[in-house]
Amino acid sequence: PLGLLIEEGSTNLLTYSEQFDNAYWYKQASNVTPNVSSPLAPTGLNTVDVFYETVDSSTHGIQKSVPVSNGTQYTFSVVVGGAGGREGAVIRFGNGSLDGTIGTYIGSTALESFALGASSLTTDGAIQASCVGLGNGLFKIAATVTSTATALHVSIWSFNGSSANFIGSATKGLYIWGAQLEQKSFATSYMPTVASTASRSADECDLALPVGLINASQGTVIVTADRTRNPILTSATGGDPTIEFEDNGGLGLSMIQNFDSTGLGEETVFIASPGVAFSFGDVSVENQLFTVGWTYNDTISEFNASIDGSVPQNQVASGSIIYPNKLNIGYSTILNQRMNGHINSVKYYGKDLSAKLQSLTA
Repeated sequence: PLGLLIEEGSTNLLTYSEQFDNAYWYKQASNVTPNVSSPLAPTGLNTVDVFYETVDSSTHGIQKSVPVSNGTQYTFSVVVGGAGGREGAVIRFGNGSLDGTIGTYIGSTALESFALGASSLTTDGAIQASCVGLGNGLFKIAATVTSTATALHVSIWSFNGSSANFIGSATKGLYIWGAQLEQKSFATSYMPTVASTASRSADECDLALPVGLINASQGTVIVTADRTRNPILTSATGGDPTIEFEDNGGLGLSMIQNFDSTGLGEETVFIASPGVAFSFGDVSVENQLFTVGWTYNDTISEFNASIDGSVPQNQVASGSIIYPNKLNIGYSTILNQRMNGHINSVKYYGKDLSAKLQSLTA
């Protein structure tokens, strides 16, 4: 199991997120059949729809235009699969002529993402996208753009291996499920909708610490977690706090913080009072578990940190370790930020295990 899921609050701005036969969705040279017997949705239910292409020379799929705020980042995500041997899917997402287009080849064992067009919607001049295989021939595609108008257009089209505009086949098309549009720079977990939008509050998990439980002189903390946000979509000021020890004054004894500092990956930074930070570069990968650990020894003012079995980094800093009374899991009171990912395990040892730290994180 991945562990405890922690996410920010969000809203799915699309309605009828599983009912693609509803008139809410415009059908482009396609016919929708609801609730097919196979494949099953990620929920295990028969709620996957399929659209089959008409034999017209056209794009084939479904479309929707949604009112949005200009100059704001939005992320669209949907689960798709090839029906009747259809080779791929294309997601077109943006503001009319400025749409960004991304696509994904669909196969039983292999998945290859590709770009079909450039977009001027985002500050870096390209649509941001990701694709994750879910098994059972289904894939979750997510795409992010910055709106340049007050409406966003979402299209889900068939792809025949070379184009999204072709003479369709009445026996081919796409399986579709779980459409979601969020005012965010990354996709969160799915929120089903029918006639109205759906929202989820931010997750919080914390644990009161009895007096004396945490050794203020020395200790070791080991955390295994993952992150579900797309690393190329977060800003340098964003982050995924995994755990934080807090005292009544809000000061952190120790914290793990993942920052996107380069725009290309996730930089993992460890922060421990008093003022100690460890940077390990772009090491964590989206949707993959990683293990981090750090030790503190107030007697010799020494701190050590390691990730995934790396050689521990060492720093010496003077100052007193605080006496925390609360463990925040997946969010930081100090930074007012929340994680988007899973906490698989948290281990605390009331002694300095720096000599074993590398093996403990391997």
